[in-house]
Amino acid sequence: MGFITKTPQNPKPSTPQPTIAPGLLHVFRLAAWIRLAFVVVVVLLVVAWRLPGQWLGFAVLAESALFLIVLSWPRTQLLLGRAFLPVMLAWSLASPLLMRILLVGGYWLESGLAGPASGTTTAELADFNLFVDAGFNLAWLAVPVVLATWQYGRRGLNVAMAVVVAGNLLAVLLPENTPAARAALLVDLAGRLAIIGLVAIVVERLAAAQRREQTALEEANRRLAARAATVEQLTESR
Repeated sequence: MGFITKTPQNPKPSTPQPTIAPGLLHVFRLAAWIRLAFVVVVVLLVVAWRLPGQWLGFAVLAESALFLIVLSWPRTQLLLGRAFLPVMLAWSLASPLLMRILLVGGYWLESGLAGPASGTTTAELADFNLFVDAGFNLAWLAVPVVLATWQYGRRGLNVAMAVVVAGNLLAVLLPENTPAARAALLVDLAGRLAIIGLVAIVVERLAAAQRREQTALEEANRRLAARAATVEQLTESR
């Protein structure tokens, strides 16, 4: 009595999940730690100088801490799946843009309120505003653009830069800005885009070269495996 053997059916190939580029999350978390440390310094200065809008400083501090927790918690990546990195990149893009709008619009450091109340001069407020906006906000805004370019290539660069341009244009077009202020902000925007775009393009070229090397290495491994299988078959046939 013969046994009927069933040929095992090959399972349907599942759609490959896009993997995050090696080292990207480590850099992302490191940048989030640096941002949190910088926000702590800013909040301490706001409190020490008795500047107005301290509640907003503490709100930014809470947001920075929450971002780091969400980014570092392994459960978050499991829950969000493929959407994890796009969600975190979108969050890291929106946060500095909102902060810039608040700074440019004077919703945080309004010199007319800060001068007499805190004893801080308008020049000191302007220096602090420059310190927060140019020194910190510009650097943090470059992070998601570079990381999006690293992960998604030219498409990530285009999308991230489009968001940066839109957010900064919104800050330029605030009704509180005078025509002279808008002209200055446009010049500042051009400089920001040049710096961020240059760094992102360099990263995009390096990431593309790395992908080509990885593809060539995988192809060489496949050929080597196929050659080894052929040699094994010839050996067995003899």
